[in-house]
Amino acid sequence: RLHECKRPVRFVEAAQLLLARGVDADFTLLGPDEGELPAVTAAIARRPELTRVSYGGVAPMAGSLARIARASVFVLPSSRDAFPMVVVEAMSVGVPVVVTEACGLAPMIAEAGAGTIVPADDPAALAAAVEGLLADPALARKSGENGRALVDRSLSIEAVGRRLEESYLAAIPAGRGRVPAP
Repeated sequence: RLHECKRPVRFVEAAQLLLARGVDADFTLLGPDEGELPAVTAAIARRPELTRVSYGGVAPMAGSLARIARASVFVLPSSRDAFPMVVVEAMSVGVPVVVTEACGLAPMIAEAGAGTIVPADDPAALAAAVEGLLADPALARKSGENGRALVDRSLSIEAVGRRLEESYLAAIPAGRGRVPAP
């Protein structure tokens, strides 16, 4: 979504830096406007040569994972985000991610080697992280594989369900409160 906390203008600024360096890529922002579309549009308009930076509107739910899977890198420059599902979705389809240290998933992503963590509000660091993944297909592929494994191991509905069940069972005194399986 194009909300101030998601820092979509920082994404545009990073794209500008990459295009100025000659990086051959297209950059698309997706999601409903929650107040930042005028700022995004203005940032793009200030640089008419940025024909490779666009706002794609609201992506329909149907086919959203397929659309994410076509990306080379998924970027969320958010200034705060406890558990961004879209990052989990990107990792679930093997796309390497670039997020800020303000992302609640950042420690897991870093530990798993599923992407790159950058400081919040730093378009230059964001651009460098994206460029690093685009310039090194083997690193991007490995980061994507690591992200998919992280989701399977720790973030899928099945993995979360197992952890919840284990937590609940650990909280019940031995022999009490157990219900036999049907």
